[in-house]
Amino acid sequence: MSIVESSETNNTNSVTVDVKPTKALRVAYIATNGCSPFGGCYPPLTELDQMVSQSNEFITATYPVDPVARYSGTLLNLGYIGDAVPCLGVHDDIISIGIWGFLSGFNKAVGVVPQDYFTYHALGGHCRFVLPGSTGISHCNSRGGLAAEGYWTAAAHELGHMHGLACDTEEYTANPPGNPASGFWVSRGKEILIGNYCFMGNAPLHDIDDRWIDNPHYIQLFKSFLVTPRCPFRKSCTSRL
Repeated sequence: MSIVESSETNNTNSVTVDVKPTKALRVAYIATNGCSPFGGCYPPLTELDQMVSQSNEFITATYPVDPVARYSGTLLNLGYIGDAVPCLGVHDDIISIGIWGFLSGFNKAVGVVPQDYFTYHALGGHCRFVLPGSTGISHCNSRGGLAAEGYWTAAAHELGHMHGLACDTEEYTANPPGNPASGFWVSRGKEILIGNYCFMGNAPLHDIDDRWIDNPHYIQLFKSFLVTPRCPFRKSCTSRL
């Protein structure tokens, strides 16, 4: 049995919201294949394009930037050769990647490294700041960072550090595997329910569906991206019920 609707003009709901403009985020992805001077150390990248596309989809869903007008994630057609010095070479790579991205006109840069990159630099656990099995590394509020290919939320995690998130303690250490997170994935029209974890926790392999961003970190990012001192403008939003 169906019920005939008497009026189709009363099944919408309109609300007026304040819209605050945010800064643009332009991210350079730079492939890291081997180390100098020999091009060895660790195997080459094997899934670079997928790493970039999945990372971009996740970042545009979770960061407070317009995914069309205010975000770009670009793979530079430049081959970076990493520093061959185990452990300490990681710092050199982070700095070099950041400078390369900045000089190319980007806000931030992510060096995509093979999964064995961190194993090579960890020296079997003897490197104080690199652990075997790490999926990324960056310095707080820096221009550059590194993310292991295949870990599609690692770029968002390292960009979080680059924007001041979790600078004192890693979330996956303080509250493993990460803080609970929920929300709404606009481009997919999908509700993100409790059971997902914040991307500032650990990064799963080949997966973006089980991670999101928790409210405190989103608020912190939103404040850091605000364009000031411009006042918000008002926009009316209408949805069908």
